[in-house]
Amino acid sequence: MQRSRRDGKNLSRVSNTCRGKQARETNWKAAVANQDGILGVRHLQERFLEALCDSANLNLSCVDAAAILSAAERDKPSRFMGTLRTALAMAVLRDIEPDLVIFDEFQKFREMLIDPPGHTPDPVTLWLRGKEGTKQGILLLSATPYRLYSTRQEEVAGMSHHKDFFELVSFLLDRIAASPRR
Repeated sequence: MQRSRRDGKNLSRVSNTCRGKQARETNWKAAVANQDGILGVRHLQERFLEALCDSANLNLSCVDAAAILSAAERDKPSRFMGTLRTALAMAVLRDIEPDLVIFDEFQKFREMLIDPPGHTPDPVTLWLRGKEGTKQGILLLSATPYRLYSTRQEEVAGMSHHKDFFELVSFLLDRIAASPRR
């Protein structure tokens, strides 16, 4: 967060919440202190704050340490961190506007490409699908892009390897049909 938005007590609590139990406090503090020296970090921080404002999961009226802390205390830690990761991904994608996004070892295409009924995809998924007017290419690298076999129990439950295959092909063909011809 920018210095103008810093509120000592709440910022310290937000920092501790984001640090979690994985990073040592000294390493965390060193990383936070070093971020000021990163070229373009202030611009990216502003984009991150804009993405937090846009987040339907957080539903913040304003973006400051107190509001973020309130959201962190309200949500499950995994959901809160996932929301922060999504906001950071959106900030970076909007800022750098890549021509190509590469997914290596991309096995879980279903969650990214195909929405279950009644499910609203997250902003990163929509961006990657081109719903925000983006026209980047997507390269999916995987030795197993879909299941090669389904058991009878999986098929009874509606999970079919044939269906997976055709949904993947449909996604790829839709992207080809939507892309401009050269």
